[in-house]
Amino acid sequence: MTLEDLPAVNASLNALTAMLISAGYVCVRSGKLTAHKALMLLAVLTSACFLASYLTHHLLGQPRRFQGTGWLRGAYLAVLTTHMALAAAVVPMVLTSLYHGLLNRVGQHVRIARWTLGIWLYVSVTGLVVYASLYSTGGHARYTDSLSASPDGDESPTDFDHGAARENGRVFRTQRELRGAPASAEPAGVTSGLANTGLTGDSRTSTVRMQLRGAE
Repeated sequence: MTLEDLPAVNASLNALTAMLISAGYVCVRSGKLTAHKALMLLAVLTSACFLASYLTHHLLGQPRRFQGTGWLRGAYLAVLTTHMALAAAVVPMVLTSLYHGLLNRVGQHVRIARWTLGIWLYVSVTGLVVYASLYSTGGHARYTDSLSASPDGDESPTDFDHGAARENGRVFRTQRELRGAPASAEPAGVTSGLANTGLTGDSRTSTVRMQLRGAE
């Protein structure tokens, strides 16, 4: 397992915690107190594992930034803000509920647990929402490298230009090799002239081919 695997681990722990909390609530409503206690202790354990994994990833791994715009970004920030605030608030609430529950102080336990359960469940579910928003296949997120990204999270022009130059160079060498010419016989300006054009995909390939014809 690597640092890149931890976000998925965190999401799994959040999902498991939500299921344990829900099952624990069903058990206490049914009068199954022993099962309720066991499930809530497991929920505390999975939450502790999540916290350890979350801190490890954020201290040692690369952060991700949400790249959606408009109302999607507004909705994401609203969910993230409430998630973070309530995640901080629920920790002492969980510990207090656990303390009273283990000492069989039913009245004190119930008074705080009725609030703890809903907040704890909300934090676990919104954790899944945040994960899906950042790591979905829709392309709304990407890794951010502090050495190559601008302060607002946009990709730097330098990184884009280098990537375009490398791709153009590969296209050029392929075209030269197909014609039987050495790949090192590169006309000046073929790749560097395209680095700042902003062309992508087939457009860059077509432009390289046109410049090759002119160079020959």
